[in-house]
Amino acid sequence: MGVQRQARRRRMEPDARRAEILGAARGLFGARSYGTVSLADIAAEAGVTRALVSHYFGGKRQLYLEVVRQMMVVPASVSARLPPTGAEERVAICVDR
Repeated sequence: MGVQRQARRRRMEPDARRAEILGAARGLFGARSYGTVSLADIAAEAGVTRALVSHYFGGKRQLYLEVVRQMMVVPASVSARLPPTGAEERVAICVDR
């Protein structure tokens, strides 16, 4: 039968919900190209509505830029273990990791 079961929504704190949406977006943008991922896809993956994704991020472009921005932040635990070389080589190491 073609009956779809709706995912149960659960109440979360705003920071936790935002992080959940970002995680879903990161997974989808990592697996597919930007053009093939829609806000509806991200919302479905996160178990929220499209309107809630828009509420937190404004739109797909802003969400994508936030995903990229977070991926560019190097944790202190990683940067502390980088070799004392030039900036270009340190960036290359971070990108590889």
